[in-house]
Amino acid sequence: MTPSMIQALQYSNYLAGAQDELILAPPLLKNPAAEHITAENQELAPLLRIVQDDFGAVAAMIVQVERASGQVRIILSSTPQRDILHPGVLAGRPTARRHADESLLRWHEGPDSDYLLTGLYAEPDLELILVCCFPRVEENARSAIEDGIESSLTLMRECVRFWFSSVSNRRKSQHLASAIDLSSLGVFLIDRGGWIAYANAEGEQLLAQGDGLRRTGAAISALHMRDSIRLTLAIEEFLSGESQRADAMLLSIDRPNDRPPLMVMVSGSEKDGQRVALLHVLRPDSEIGRMIVPICKLYGLSPVETQVVRCLVEGMTITEAARIMRIKLHTARGYLKQIFDKIGTARQTDLVRMMMGSIICTRSDLNVEAVK
Repeated sequence: MTPSMIQALQYSNYLAGAQDELILAPPLLKNPAAEHITAENQELAPLLRIVQDDFGAVAAMIVQVERASGQVRIILSSTPQRDILHPGVLAGRPTARRHADESLLRWHEGPDSDYLLTGLYAEPDLELILVCCFPRVEENARSAIEDGIESSLTLMRECVRFWFSSVSNRRKSQHLASAIDLSSLGVFLIDRGGWIAYANAEGEQLLAQGDGLRRTGAAISALHMRDSIRLTLAIEEFLSGESQRADAMLLSIDRPNDRPPLMVMVSGSEKDGQRVALLHVLRPDSEIGRMIVPICKLYGLSPVETQVVRCLVEGMTITEAARIMRIKLHTARGYLKQIFDKIGTARQTDLVRMMMGSIICTRSDLNVEAVK
């Protein structure tokens, strides 16, 4: 085994371990119309060094081919000369998934160079092809190159499989994080060491503002000692897996300036023997009234009727709503009757309960459009 092959084996072990980490990174393919030489793709650079250092290729690249469109994208190249991949090289290319009687490798003769192609990885919608560029190679010398590359091919394909899985997991993590960032709840993932492994946008904002919670080193704590002790004990109880309580614990955490306390739900999760604690944090003074606006639109309420509903959901009486809106009480009652008719309720309490139960807890600063 050559030194480069040993490096590739170490690299595959690194990728295998990396899949256990929560890594938020950019997507593999960001610009469909361009080349995709990203930092993630550079992780495959050791494979190209094997081809160049051990087998004498003057250039090597990995290209992605979309099965449906046939579009070719260079995801990594050992040379800045992109025109080295001239049209026709990928015609009749070999695939990573082949029958026993198919050849692993295929040669293509270009105008000035010879190309050796082999499939590295395949998915239902795409495949990755290794393209090696050599100076003119005599027929009797090709077999030696083929033998060398074929001896490394199993290892190279395994590295690419690990790499592709790792990148896919990163993209899923990114999409999941984006979805959680839409929530009006602060969400924290606490690892078994008691450190913050993840916080969504609302959670980071809570910590940055010191709004009841803060960072203490890499851990999370409350502003007041009594709350910090309660929070730490709850987290440790779920991390230990020895909790004899319910599936979750609800804590009240004091905030500065006599604002309503945070509601913090602590729970636990276990997978493959690894436990984490989950925190879901609600600021009671979130703009609930704004959250119901899309729901009112779905029911066809007018802007004035929506304002009435917002006042009621925020805890006002119809009299207080009339005063805030600067309309007469009998006018407000008229709007309320119209609301009942459109929504199908007959009592104010039923209206508020239905609206509260319909809220999608997105951040209050999002512009949410109702689509009927």
